[in-house]
Amino acid sequence: MRLVTTVFLSLVTFSLLAQEEPPTNNLLLDGFLKLESGAVLPNHSIKIKKENGEVLNVVTTDETGRFRAYFPFDEVLELWCSNTGYHTKILVIDTRSVPKSKQKWGFEYGGFEVTLKPIGLENKGVNRVAILKYSSKVQSFDFELH
Repeated sequence: MRLVTTVFLSLVTFSLLAQEEPPTNNLLLDGFLKLESGAVLPNHSIKIKKENGEVLNVVTTDETGRFRAYFPFDEVLELWCSNTGYHTKILVIDTRSVPKSKQKWGFEYGGFEVTLKPIGLENKGVNRVAILKYSSKVQSFDFELH
């Protein structure tokens, strides 16, 4: 019985260690997803894609519509926010220009909202709305709206 308990505790410990946080040397994007009406989108999937359309990861919003997504340095990736009947918004995340000397501790960019608007007859369903990239002027990440 003692052997079974020891093996069980070892497996639990190993499983907890395997669920560690992503490394700190990346960009952590922290935001909220909601509809134009103000309603949040809880438990909603947001895709992270390469520019060629390949899905690299999917993050899920929490009950308040908040999401956290990690982006490695030296990449250009896209954050796809969508919902049926609404425009898909794409945020381009460009981490290529972060100097190597600044990559050691990583960056966090947060507190913003992605608001989805209903599709109208005159509008397209997919919009690249902004690019988030490192600015040497401010020594951090900054948005450029499209």
